[in-house]
Amino acid sequence: MAFISGWVGVLAGYGALWQAGRLAGIAPWWLGPQTDLQPIFVIAIPYIAPLVTVVCAFLGVRASCYIGIVASLACAAIALGDLHFPGLAVVDGLIAAFALMVSVACLGGRMRPLPPGTDSGQPDRAQHDRDQPASDQLVHQGPPAPMGIAEQL
Repeated sequence: MAFISGWVGVLAGYGALWQAGRLAGIAPWWLGPQTDLQPIFVIAIPYIAPLVTVVCAFLGVRASCYIGIVASLACAAIALGDLHFPGLAVVDGLIAAFALMVSVACLGGRMRPLPPGTDSGQPDRAQHDRDQPASDQLVHQGPPAPMGIAEQL
């Protein structure tokens, strides 16, 4: 969940950069000047890698964190095109750095199966059940059935 949220934040960051550039009268290279916009496939370039990453994570692809690392490097490459406006390049670079940090952090936090023969530090529930007397293994399944009058005497 954190991975997907982080990459949605990257998409929002590019949207905010787009809007801020328009308000300030400067535009990233992938937008072009307001009077001569780039073609739509060029405008979509910074959104492709984050979208692919979000879709892969949403589908549960095991390599999503690695895809995110590669996508963050693609985001960093986009920042290189904005070096003529250092402020935009810094914001692009910060977005890419954030994306890389999210991907690396989620890579470190993934659940992985333990290698065979490794002690997990948790008690072995099956061994615990075998060691307990049979009376401890009974499961209570509700109130006792009512007895008839003959059984009560």
